[in-house]
Amino acid sequence: MSISPRPSERIDRALGSPAFERATEKFDLSGVLVVDKPEGVTSMDVIRVVRRLLRPNKIGHGGTLDPLATGVLPILLNRATKMSNEVMGGIKEYEGSFLLGQSFDTQDVTGSPLSEPQAIPESLTFEQLKREAEAFVGEIDQTPPIYSAVKSKGKALYEYARAGEQVEPQARKVKVDVFEIRQWDGFRRVKFFVRVHKGTFVRTLIHDLGQRLGVGAALESLRRLQAGRFHIDEAVQLSTLRVSSDVVKHLKPLNRRTNAERIME
Repeated sequence: MSISPRPSERIDRALGSPAFERATEKFDLSGVLVVDKPEGVTSMDVIRVVRRLLRPNKIGHGGTLDPLATGVLPILLNRATKMSNEVMGGIKEYEGSFLLGQSFDTQDVTGSPLSEPQAIPESLTFEQLKREAEAFVGEIDQTPPIYSAVKSKGKALYEYARAGEQVEPQARKVKVDVFEIRQWDGFRRVKFFVRVHKGTFVRTLIHDLGQRLGVGAALESLRRLQAGRFHIDEAVQLSTLRVSSDVVKHLKPLNRRTNAERIME
């Protein structure tokens, strides 16, 4: 894999060299900022932008999105960071596309190819694609990808991968509510929708479908539509956040009247 650019370079590349106002005072309001993460930046890059704008005492997010992915990324500020388990444990919905007949070490198209593209059998049909995807619905065993932050013996799997060390990730139980094939161009590109629970890797779901079909498959694009109770239609574009008031305007504050860790409607 190629060396990743520095965080500032990723942010500038994705957002067009934005000029952010750097906060000079600490921000003590608690709540959730639902961001529509752009492609090409990491979840931590989004946190860096919000931290620079607000200087909150505490900040976190409600579930990592890979740089390839876009969509709902809840940013938790101050007391709202206590909600991380609630947000990360909720249902997540995604739509995206994958390529048949291709395999990469990262299980998506950002990695290094493991082989030459395989031919797609002429006998493969749209109905067969849908039927094979539906076989993954329910509680299944899933082995995390080697390029992931899942830990093995106290170290993230990606650290083993980058060091060229061999490690055997342990399969885990995950739950898939929906795995729907929505469109196929008749050759390589397939569009899909999934609804999954905590710990499910969508790129691994696609990889495993490719293995089941005997031709391989790699995630091409991914967009998160929902994370817990937060939806894409309430997400703010990261590129529109220039000053602290931009964040405050879109913040979903905690309900102080009940002193509960709940977001106001």
